[in-house]
Amino acid sequence: ATTGAARADAGALPVRTLVLVGLSFLVCVVGVMNAMLMSVTERFSEIATMKCLGGLDGFIMGLFVFEAVIQGLVGGVVGGLAGLLLALLRGLLEHGALLGAAAGSAGSLLLAVGGAAAGGVVLAVLAAIWPAWLAARLAPMEAMRVD
Repeated sequence: ATTGAARADAGALPVRTLVLVGLSFLVCVVGVMNAMLMSVTERFSEIATMKCLGGLDGFIMGLFVFEAVIQGLVGGVVGGLAGLLLALLRGLLEHGALLGAAAGSAGSLLLAVGGAAAGGVVLAVLAAIWPAWLAARLAPMEAMRVD
């Protein structure tokens, strides 16, 4: 007889998988934050021009967060589709013709791709908040001097 604790752990992910997922999230956040910091650095004069013309801090933050949303969406969709392709190839190699019997789970696979895209957007937005805040708080005269 199995205990309730054993049944609860039956659906849990192995520790190795959780560590890999955590490292993937960390790489996503660091990559997007680096790209956003570089974007802010390269656009000092544009930010200063927007601020001199009356651009509000919230508008400038919104521009950079929107850019991060696009990065996260594209990265999540590409990563989800790549993972789907790799999973299908592995299933084909391991199970051959029996893989066609699992065609009923295509909806859950597409849901997983959508979850990957949503996760990419959430992580990208979280990673972009600090660089967007730095861009919004940039003094116009400070940014005009940098070249």
